[in-house]
Amino acid sequence: MVIRIEHKRKRRKERKGTKGIREKREEKREKKKGRKEKERKMMKKGFGIVTILLVFVIVFCVKGTVMSKENHERVKQNHYYAVLEEEYVKRAEELLDKEGYMDCGINFTRVTYESGRREYTVLIHHRKIENLPKAEKARLWSLLSQVEFQDEACSFRYEL
Repeated sequence: MVIRIEHKRKRRKERKGTKGIREKREEKREKKKGRKEKERKMMKKGFGIVTILLVFVIVFCVKGTVMSKENHERVKQNHYYAVLEEEYVKRAEELLDKEGYMDCGINFTRVTYESGRREYTVLIHHRKIENLPKAEKARLWSLLSQVEFQDEACSFRYEL
């Protein structure tokens, strides 16, 4: 039994240099409190960031909806003019074939402005047309202008 007492005394002496159990528990609690406070701050920051991101997503979705409605109208208008342009090129080819200019090359270029106005440039490639006098080119130009589709928003320019 004497041995046990001495052994207990040694343990007590060893403990004196180190922290007690209660002190260790208190330190752990303080660390947990510090962690929890940091986590709360991070959560608040995270919540703010997520909120801002959601607001941006909503704004872009609303903007996209509005823009898609505008684009839908523009798509309809582009389709309408595409059909007219194809018909014009076919009629111009037929007219040039009747005038004796078979297998002409026709470049049909369109410039569309934001206002909706369209400007077309028609460039016709044929060896015979390039060598024509100005009066004959003017007659051919007037024949081609009769084939144009009539629209106030469209203007044509010819290069023969």
